[in-house]
Amino acid sequence: VTSVHRLLEKIETPYAVFCGDDDYLIPQQLRRCVQFLQNHPDYTSVTGDQAEVFVDLDEESFRMKILKVIPGAHKEASRQLPSQRLLQWAYPAIGKNTFSVQPTAVMRWAWAETDRLKLNEKLYAPLHELSVNVLTVLRGKQKHLKGLYHVMLRHTRKTGFSGVVDYFDRISQWDWPSRVVPTIDRWTREILEREALGPEPAQRVAQTVFLQWLIPFLSRNRDRKLAELRLSTVPVTLRQRFSFGKSLLLGPLRKSRRKILRILQDAVTTEQDALHRGLV
Repeated sequence: VTSVHRLLEKIETPYAVFCGDDDYLIPQQLRRCVQFLQNHPDYTSVTGDQAEVFVDLDEESFRMKILKVIPGAHKEASRQLPSQRLLQWAYPAIGKNTFSVQPTAVMRWAWAETDRLKLNEKLYAPLHELSVNVLTVLRGKQKHLKGLYHVMLRHTRKTGFSGVVDYFDRISQWDWPSRVVPTIDRWTREILEREALGPEPAQRVAQTVFLQWLIPFLSRNRDRKLAELRLSTVPVTLRQRFSFGKSLLLGPLRKSRRKILRILQDAVTTEQDALHRGLV
């Protein structure tokens, strides 16, 4: 995170994009994204089609064998009001704008605001990324242009298929009162600052987006029981909003992983549908 801030300070162009050493951006599509932002100042993020390519790298010959290709999660969110736009971005599955072209000022702002939430530790890296994405969506519209834009190489011998899962195997170590709850509250305040929406529905939007984001991570590592994660760490405000019952969120979870995830997903989907009917 410190390195990113140093890089953000050195950017002299009006638009910027993150690119790692295993990322490939298509120049022609990159130019299209910049041109779109120049012509549409109400947008804060533009991207194109993304492909995540898993390869088996032979370190001696440097030949790569493509094992599988996964489409990216970039999506449009063009509704005028921030709460509607955030729900559009998160419904029915969370989007992602980490590798999108953005106005440099917006990128610096989103990172600065997220840093105030004290999410710089490696343990909270996924939540840090989510918060930056959410604030970017609340700040302006998101555009997806057709055409290949970004290719990410994933070397299976180096990182494996489930490297990110390690973060969520330690979710019970998260400090919810001082990290997670303030993050959701920050999103709520941003919604309230940008539209005439009451505190309760604004908080519902923020909480729903958070849980919608959390569910896929809980389901990625299929070899471990959800009981090990002890979701009793979820704060009371979220437990009350989604009627899970004491048997689900208090103490070790004894039900099967699949059944628990289905209950959690059904509850979030019900809340999303209610918000769409009330806000859209």
